[in-house]
Amino acid sequence: MAQFDNSALQEQLRYIRTLPIHQLQELLASEIPDERLPLTYLNTLTEDDRTVSHRLILLTWTVTAKEQIPRELQLRASLATYRGFDSIIDAGTGSGKTLSIVLSLLLDDPRDYFVSITISPLKRLQISQESDFNNKYRIPTVAINEDTPHDEAYWNVSTLSRIQRPCRFDYF
Repeated sequence: MAQFDNSALQEQLRYIRTLPIHQLQELLASEIPDERLPLTYLNTLTEDDRTVSHRLILLTWTVTAKEQIPRELQLRASLATYRGFDSIIDAGTGSGKTLSIVLSLLLDDPRDYFVSITISPLKRLQISQESDFNNKYRIPTVAINEDTPHDEAYWNVSTLSRIQRPCRFDYF
């Protein structure tokens, strides 16, 4: 598990989560070049969905140190989750399904939702997602499966507290 001080990053993310619409749009315009944005898709959205999408884009941009922006597929899946709908993504390896999960986690303040559970059926996928969540997206994550130690020392609160608030656990 990656260890890092994420308090400054968490403060930046909190700021983006709470920005009024006009300031959010100004920040998006000043931070991200138009050619990087899925503008055709964004222009089809209602104002509410566009605002949520702008937040998702800025949250991703910030947490990945200005490297990554969600694509239309990822925004569609995240908006469905945000609106309380189920969604299924049928896409190949490397197509960005993990970011669709991450977006929902980034949108929520971890002070409000400390634990999130994600079920992944494949151990290799669990390892890959745990690594991406911890290192790329800076979301403290633990993968739990049949290989996870069963001894009390591992499950001791002091052992798991190495992940300090504000954060969220994700179980695969």
